[in-house]
Order: sequence, then structure tokens, then C-alpha cells
Amino acid sequence: MADRKALWIQAVGPTSAAPCSACDSVPLLWVGGAEMPDAPRRTADVLFADFHQVEATLDDLRTDPVVATALINRRFDCIDLAQLLSFLRFRGTYRVLAGDLPDPDLVRDEIASLCPTLRVEVTQRRDAGLLRRA
Repeated sequence: MADRKALWIQAVGPTSAAPCSACDSVPLLWVGGAEMPDAPRRTADVLFADFHQVEATLDDLRTDPVVATALINRRFDCIDLAQLLSFLRFRGTYRVLAGDLPDPDLVRDEIASLCPTLRVEVTQRRDAGLLRRA
């Protein structure tokens, strides 16, 4: 199996967050996906959190990381997270990973209409099992 960290970084692109109190460097905060533990978990470059952990996790960071999530998760979707980030006055980049969409700009435009101050990118991936840049 390919290195999970390398797949995440390939999917979301290069990032450059400053060191934080939660770990040595957190260029990416991945929200949702697999069932999450009670406390956020981390690797060297990726911090994983569930939806209800986002505010506390962002409060612990010295800088705004790239926040990424799937288009649709089990308990929330990318619009729910966009609205939370906007409410929290998040100033980093918000990336939505989606499967093949006929027009990914529709997703970005919908989020932008609801959360005009949020910087949004939609990244498509060919294989739903691997996070690769399309």
C-alpha cells in the first residue's frame, strides 16, 4: 500500500503552515472521513479531526492550516464545514475533495455564495479509494 501521508499531500498539494502547539508542523487539517477518536490524532504533517473537534483544534493552532474534507461525509457535508469555518472566521484555505463531477465549479460557487470570505478550492480525484490529484 502506498504511503498514506504521501497520498494526502499529493491530493491536497503543497502547504506551508507554521509550527503549532498541537505538533511540529500541521500543514493540513483533515476533517471527517473514518470514525474519529475522542481526541484529534495526528501524523507528522496531517492532523485528523471530526466535525465537532474543528473549533477546538483550530484554537490550538498558531496559524490557519489548510482544512480539507470530502464532498460528503457520514455526518456532514462540505457546506456544513464551510459554514462552520466561516463562522469561526477561518482565514486559511478550505479544500474539498470530490470524485468526478461534471462541473466542480458549481460546488465552489455554492460555497462562495454562502461563505464569501472563505478561500475555497475543489480538488477532484479519479479513484475514490486513493487521493490523487486528477
